[in-house]
Amino acid sequence: MSKDPAFLFYPSDFLTGTMFLSNEQVGAYIRLLCAQHQQGHLPQRAMEMMCGGIDEEVFSKFEQDEKGLYYNKRLDNESERRTNYVQSRRKNLACEKKEPDNPHMDSHMDSHMESHMESHMENENEDENIDKTKSKRTLFSPPTVEEVSDYCKERRNSISAENFVDFYTSKNWMIGKNKMKDWKASVRTWERNHKEQSASPKQNFAGVEYSEEQLKSFEDDPAELIERWKEKSND
Repeated sequence: MSKDPAFLFYPSDFLTGTMFLSNEQVGAYIRLLCAQHQQGHLPQRAMEMMCGGIDEEVFSKFEQDEKGLYYNKRLDNESERRTNYVQSRRKNLACEKKEPDNPHMDSHMDSHMESHMESHMENENEDENIDKTKSKRTLFSPPTVEEVSDYCKERRNSISAENFVDFYTSKNWMIGKNKMKDWKASVRTWERNHKEQSASPKQNFAGVEYSEEQLKSFEDDPAELIERWKEKSND
């Protein structure tokens, strides 16, 4: 079977990984990737020749195997996946046709499988990236009392961290029928509800309304609260 003439290239990942490399370093890096794909793991002299010496930033993109040869791990993995996929397809088709392998068939299969392999591998990698993204989005770790307490101090609210954690622990960290996604957002909701309740007037047992500040002024003197209630009731 002829050598695979291509490997999958991910522009977004490449740009992110080479963002702080110079144009010369990027050029050396892409040439080294191409050389590895065509020649296999590279000796140090080849690395130095393409980099114009030992370039630590470019060299950091490669690992060394047991023989001391340099290779990019992701490129190795992608190449191996492509090779395994092509071989599995060739075996399946050979079994279906029940024809022996021959050089002509190898050449034909390489050409026939190339476009199909490209599409399959791209879709497979895309699905893998989507799965990873979903996993990151849905992952939720319940906070500790200390974490909630620190966040409440940061926001300068009067929410009890212990009450908050105990409440949602008893509900298995569910909000209604859905799993909580952001506990800090829930703390802010508690904070708003607390402020609204504090700002609204309170009623005593006779239906006479007092503000929060008025009620606080009565707390140290119950007799005064009774007298004021009588005054309100007689009005």
